[in-house]
Amino acid sequence: MLPNQLKKGEFRFVLLKSKSKVPFENEWQKNGHRFDDPKLLKHIEEGGNYGVIGGYGNLRILDIDDKIKAEKLLEKLPKTFKVITGGGGYHNYFISDYDKNHVLVDGIGELRSNNYQVVGAGSMHPNGISYKVIEDIDIASISSDVMKALLKDFLRPEYTNLNQFKDTLDRQKDDSRSAKEYRECIKLIYNNKTKEEIFNEMKAFKKWTEAPEQYRELTYNKALSYVETKKRIGEDVELELITVKHAIENGVPEIKYIIDPFVREGGLTIIGGEPGCKKSMLAQYLSICIAKGKIAFDKFKIQQRKVCYLDFENGYIVMVNRFNSLLHGNFTGNKEFMEDVTLSVFNDIKLDNSNSKISIRKIIDQTNADVFIIDSLVRCMEGEEDKATDVRKVFDNLKDFMAEGKTFVILHHTRKENNRGMSGLRGSSDLGGMAEIVLMLSSTKEGNFTYCTMAKHRHLGIDNSNKWGFMIDDELFGEGSNYIKLKYFDVSPEDKTKFDACLEELEQWIDENYSCNEIFKTDAANKAMDKLGGYNRVMVADCIKKHLTNSIIKKTEKRGFYEVQ
Repeated sequence: MLPNQLKKGEFRFVLLKSKSKVPFENEWQKNGHRFDDPKLLKHIEEGGNYGVIGGYGNLRILDIDDKIKAEKLLEKLPKTFKVITGGGGYHNYFISDYDKNHVLVDGIGELRSNNYQVVGAGSMHPNGISYKVIEDIDIASISSDVMKALLKDFLRPEYTNLNQFKDTLDRQKDDSRSAKEYRECIKLIYNNKTKEEIFNEMKAFKKWTEAPEQYRELTYNKALSYVETKKRIGEDVELELITVKHAIENGVPEIKYIIDPFVREGGLTIIGGEPGCKKSMLAQYLSICIAKGKIAFDKFKIQQRKVCYLDFENGYIVMVNRFNSLLHGNFTGNKEFMEDVTLSVFNDIKLDNSNSKISIRKIIDQTNADVFIIDSLVRCMEGEEDKATDVRKVFDNLKDFMAEGKTFVILHHTRKENNRGMSGLRGSSDLGGMAEIVLMLSSTKEGNFTYCTMAKHRHLGIDNSNKWGFMIDDELFGEGSNYIKLKYFDVSPEDKTKFDACLEELEQWIDENYSCNEIFKTDAANKAMDKLGGYNRVMVADCIKKHLTNSIIKKTEKRGFYEVQ
């Protein structure tokens, strides 16, 4: 909720995305929201950030970035309504007829007097720490003369033309970084952004968009020169650091789930599995649950959100038919809420290409989607999935959106050999490393059973309780129905099919009795499985075929003999 000090009819506010500092509304400086605007209140209630616009009602905000360098200035300031930022700085609010914007020296901060905004109290910094009120008192009023006197020793020189700005910038030491845009360019360069990406992201700064082209080129080239110099002499970039004590005192961030517990809001989940294990069917079912806000399988809690399903695997006919079948089988055919599921089929989006950020931003602007399901990874990469550098590009292109609270679910295939567990994910091991949560699917030869195992969860321990399964329920609609109803089942030893039990016991028998490259006979396997569980020869033969597919064993030239891999 908005602090009472800001509930004034003359003040104005701007909408920011969750965990973001950047406004997304057009001409927000002119079209700010009143404190009681239902659109603003609904946005905040749904977890969005908001900004306080300087200038309206003579509201000025002194934004302190570096409180150590600003110590002398802070000592002079009168007591007023004050907020500590997620980054550890301060927002000091004043009412004053002084109406000039200023960037202070040495990176101390800025005075936001007109057409600039600061993130409001109660919002969340990209690092997950909330902005909190620390001086819960009235906003102090100070005259223009007092404001000038307070800031006099901390103001940067003013420039009347571009040449004067260039001359002064050239005389600066590289470690000054006093210009906000200059500092931001440096950060983006250190993050290995291209020039095109940097110029695009810098559009969020009003001064950048309004300044002449020469200014943008000059600022970028100066920042590039600074970074190259620092790298050459072995110095590192200035880092944003925070003590754990300060982070905890600001409030431990709540872990929120879109699907509890395997899809975290603002996180990345990978669903892996072999072909035919119903990864896409599960993802489509879950996307409907998310759009409707319905508990999945009557077990997993859901936060209602808009979804964009990016299909690169199945095609329009398959996707629409399956959505329709799932809708009738699980949701009585009600399609009204399906307005909140957007389908993208075979669009040219490559997640390891920087242009993917532009495409995703367009989707967000057009659909306001919060959850993106990508089916599947290999189809939307230019590079190779087994190269760590290409896989990291995918994560680098998605992480800025995750910082805004966007959620990604990526479907991915497993290896033909050793397809069990997280190590079974095809390609670079960085795939499992970059995901917060990995859900591995496996199917049975008998029936329509799919087992789901939580192979990784950064916020939970992993044990047998993280296993569950689903099946297609044929009983409700009868044979030949085109409706698909998915049914949940618990996975425990007694719930497993006899085929699965035989499959596991055969693998264990091979591991215990044979080393790599040793050969066993089918007759030996049949006798062992009959003794262990009374499994018949047909079932053992099916299990041997399954292990051949998984490359646990391979055929030899002699019929009925198999070599252990």
